[in-house]
Amino acid sequence: MFNNWLLLSIVYFKFLEFILYLNILNYFKKVTGLKTLIYLIDDMEQKWFVYLLECLDGSYYTGVTNDVDKRMNAHTEGKGSKYVYGKGFKKLIAAISCKNKSEACKTEYKIKQLSKKEKLEWFNDGNT
Repeated sequence: MFNNWLLLSIVYFKFLEFILYLNILNYFKKVTGLKTLIYLIDDMEQKWFVYLLECLDGSYYTGVTNDVDKRMNAHTEGKGSKYVYGKGFKKLIAAISCKNKSEACKTEYKIKQLSKKEKLEWFNDGNT
């Protein structure tokens, strides 16, 4: 009889532990959004890059990616961006790594404000 009571108590406490876990999970969904939390953790673990490529007409395109090879393949197939699709992909000129996606996007914005000559100089100087 004592063993049954002990087993029942253990099952009951495990059930309460599970309910507590669900409440904590629900709290994160409401407060921060679990998807957002997971995205932020994934973003911190991934390497992000800002890249400069040359199009067939000689113009430059600056973009952001977490997989340079995959992104260049997409540009080659005409699936990377509307701009490169219209101009045609020629070659990757440079790519630099950034701490996270946010930094990469801010860097991309700064580079897009530069002239063609300044973009080349920026990448050649090894800025981050």
